[in-house]
Amino acid sequence: MNKRAPKRRANLETSVALLFLGLFTCFLFAPLVSAHFTGEERFLEWDVPEQYWPDLVYLCSALHDGELPYWNPYDRAGYPYYADPQAGAYHPMNWAICAVAGPSPSSFWAELRVVVGFFLAGAFGLLWLRRYRLPLGAALLGAAIILTAPFMRHNWELNLTSAIAYLPLMLWAVERSVMERRLRDGALLGLSVALCAWVGSPPALWLAGTYTFG
Repeated sequence: MNKRAPKRRANLETSVALLFLGLFTCFLFAPLVSAHFTGEERFLEWDVPEQYWPDLVYLCSALHDGELPYWNPYDRAGYPYYADPQAGAYHPMNWAICAVAGPSPSSFWAELRVVVGFFLAGAFGLLWLRRYRLPLGAALLGAAIILTAPFMRHNWELNLTSAIAYLPLMLWAVERSVMERRLRDGALLGLSVALCAWVGSPPALWLAGTYTFG
């Protein structure tokens, strides 16, 4: 019997599960996703176009000019951008977007962050539930429930959901740290908390921290 067969099967199952979560996430945002293919004028309202997108544009513009975004002179008559947690100036995802989208990313990139946040919530939820050795179907159902939980549905386009997406990863990491007591698990826990904090939602960070360490 091929000893690699079980590992290959597990990898295949994980890939299929992540593909399902990706399609399910697109289904949740079906009007927005379809608009990008049909050319319809559909977009997320309120915070995404009014705050998160301009914040992202300023960050990318500053980075491409070789500057760190300390002071934003274009908003509210100027304010200390680096001190605004909601801007997410230190999150790796935002820096990656700036590297790909250039100095002036379109609103598509700000909206994409919302969709990716939901997908990450499901993917990390699947990782966490599989730690309990649940069958793949049960873990996948649990991950889908996380995506459609009241907190997520009530805060569709806020950075609350993008931050809370890291809660399952934090839970997975803290359980590994407690049970296995390895340095790499502690480092993963620290990274997961940092990623949650860097999104820029103090309420979501408090909630995720309470669930993780409470």
